[in-house]
Amino acid sequence: MSLYQTSNLRLALLRALPKSFANALQQHPSPIPIDVSKAHIQHEYYSSVVRENVDYAIDVDVDEKHPDCCFIEDTAIIVGRDVIITRIGAESRREESRAVAKVLSDDSLKDFEFRMHQLVAPACLDGGDVLQLGDKVFVGLSLRTNLAAIEQLEKILPGRIKTIPVGGGLHLKSVLSAIDDTTLLAADSRVARQMAEEIISALEGKAQIFYVPDVVAANVVRLGPKLLIQAGYPNSEKILRKAALDRQMEVITLDMSELVKADGALSCCSLLVP
Repeated sequence: MSLYQTSNLRLALLRALPKSFANALQQHPSPIPIDVSKAHIQHEYYSSVVRENVDYAIDVDVDEKHPDCCFIEDTAIIVGRDVIITRIGAESRREESRAVAKVLSDDSLKDFEFRMHQLVAPACLDGGDVLQLGDKVFVGLSLRTNLAAIEQLEKILPGRIKTIPVGGGLHLKSVLSAIDDTTLLAADSRVARQMAEEIISALEGKAQIFYVPDVVAANVVRLGPKLLIQAGYPNSEKILRKAALDRQMEVITLDMSELVKADGALSCCSLLVP
């Protein structure tokens, strides 16, 4: 099944934003500190929208020792029945994957028939570097994801992995995402265009690209007939609303400005299973 299906996804994993979030990693620290109270409100609204639009949602216990733990996407990759528990690129975050692996291995999810895998050293990989489109799994070679991880993924998912060098930004999905299996969304920048064109080439031209002027707005989340987009970027929103309307999708805008300060994107805050 596709992550971009028109019906509700079966499962979402979420993890609450910790009180320690002010200490989250920041590639380029904002001159205005993170407002943790506001971040909690933003993240909880995001979580409520996800819960309302999937068949089943699980809240993984928050971990105050890990300020970034709300960015649950980085902890695992789920492709069909295969669950690959990652070894997160930032050493301080690596223990975040343990709680997620425990939840996904629980007997309560036995009907999903997951096949569990674990990346091992020297592999490093963040889920934010992974984009699924059709039968391809695009993996960004980035500051947080290395070749050792890609080699291990190729053994788990033979013939499906395509490496995309990330020329700028923290993750592959920092500058692009997808609306459906044939529609790519990317920031209108030289680096993002180059990566997007490599993806389209790998899909043998069987996809189209929409470019948006705001980098933050290039990361969206599809939940069945709904498209979640970042609020506050009117020029990008106009393009996204047109794309959604053409696909008979409803747009939901979310203000995630405080999470953006910690390099967070919409897709970072959930782990989705079709």
